[in-house]
Amino acid sequence: MRKIVIAVLLFCISISFCVSEEQISDIGDSIAETDNQSSTESENIIHTIQKMLEEDLLNNKDKLIELTKNLSLDEKQKLYLTYEKSGGKYFVLNLILGCGIGSFAQGDSKSGMLALCFELGGVVMMLSGTNSENAFLVSIGYGLLIGGRVGECIAPWEYANNYNDTLKTSLNMTYEKLSFVPVINPIDEKYGFVARIAL
Repeated sequence: MRKIVIAVLLFCISISFCVSEEQISDIGDSIAETDNQSSTESENIIHTIQKMLEEDLLNNKDKLIELTKNLSLDEKQKLYLTYEKSGGKYFVLNLILGCGIGSFAQGDSKSGMLALCFELGGVVMMLSGTNSENAFLVSIGYGLLIGGRVGECIAPWEYANNYNDTLKTSLNMTYEKLSFVPVINPIDEKYGFVARIAL
């Protein structure tokens, strides 16, 4: 048995010496060419995805899901980190300047218009209540201003969260989510947690 193994090894070694340097070079060139083609294709796909994300995420969502199927997790994470939205600076703009300016700057025109309407409505109610000496209208005006400002502080975070969830879905980055839900049964006086996995 040992002689057969040695004979097979010698045969394999002799075959490898029969391959010329030109053939080895050709094999190496074809491997390099295949790598270059696949990296160029990947770069083209990433460039197309970037254009689509910059244009409109929501309208391109289905196309993005199809394009990102073959990207590596690393490429997907780089795209996500590049296009992820934060609510921080828009929250500050809404808090300090008001009138939905932060929401408009973030691209959330719906929340921006709603905040602007609340603030304008509050000012109109306060002015009309002040002119007619109607304390009820003034308090409604204050209520609209305060409620609008609270909504303005929440809106940037909500918009960023929804946008980022859509971005994750579009990049095929959805993962299982584990959550714990409290369970309270006052009849049997039992309390605890239930683990829930959202798929």
